[in-house]
Amino acid sequence: MDFEMKKGLNNLKTGSLLSGVGLLLFEILSRLFVFLGFVGIALGFVGLYYLLNGFGSMNRVGLRTSGRTGVYLITAGLVILLISSILILVFLGRLILSGVVPSPLSLRALRGEIGVLAGFGFLSLISLILLLVGGILTGIAFYNLGNRINNDVIRVGGIFVAIPFLEFIGYFLTWLGINENVITSFNSYNNYQQYQPNYVQNQVGFVPYQIGVGTINSMGQAFFTLFSQAPIQIREAHLMDGSIIISTSTSIIPLQLSPGNNNVSIIFTAFQGNPGRTYMIRLFFMNGSFAEVAVKFI
Repeated sequence: MDFEMKKGLNNLKTGSLLSGVGLLLFEILSRLFVFLGFVGIALGFVGLYYLLNGFGSMNRVGLRTSGRTGVYLITAGLVILLISSILILVFLGRLILSGVVPSPLSLRALRGEIGVLAGFGFLSLISLILLLVGGILTGIAFYNLGNRINNDVIRVGGIFVAIPFLEFIGYFLTWLGINENVITSFNSYNNYQQYQPNYVQNQVGFVPYQIGVGTINSMGQAFFTLFSQAPIQIREAHLMDGSIIISTSTSIIPLQLSPGNNNVSIIFTAFQGNPGRTYMIRLFFMNGSFAEVAVKFI
């Protein structure tokens, strides 16, 4: 996992936590203490900032999602909702203070006041639509991210993020998924990398090693050369970005390696990469060992 990936996941983790706490304060606890609603709104905006940066990092490393679009729509919806709410309160306050509400209004004046309120109501409706669509897109983004990094907690969190009034549960789940499953694995992987080469020699036997650097294209087709000391069979392969599994193999040719050099071709599931970027493929063998090979995206 490179610096950009780690930064993006950390931003998503922080943004999820702040958004979850902000929504909890605003939707639940503000009914008991009004000032907590304002604290929740402030935390929500800060959380959206972190989410925006986090999804931006995911896009830059090739994990493209609808997250940034969703966050932009949520931000726009919140701003419009706040402005329309303030205008409605000011408008009603002006009517009450002027003594217009308790006294009969002429038909023309009544129509004018209703028109103003209808305009504010329309703004509120637009903001709610933006919030709904933005929440759905953000939830889909988290769900797809969970798929790409093989994390069930993030997937479930994405579903809840897309459901109105349950978003705070979803954000807490995405925070837990990223914090416990992804960041922890990154730290352990870094510690492992300090002491290990790019292949592992298990107690159960030898492992093949790569000759040169392989390639992978936008269709998910990877090509590389392995040297094997003896016949051995490949069980499966994972396309990795650091410790993150971003794709799994659907076809491996040949499965059985022969002694000497072997030209291997692997087809992975949907994969979006950045040209010139190097990714790792983790190969699992039937004897219990595994090896990692480098492939450059072309």
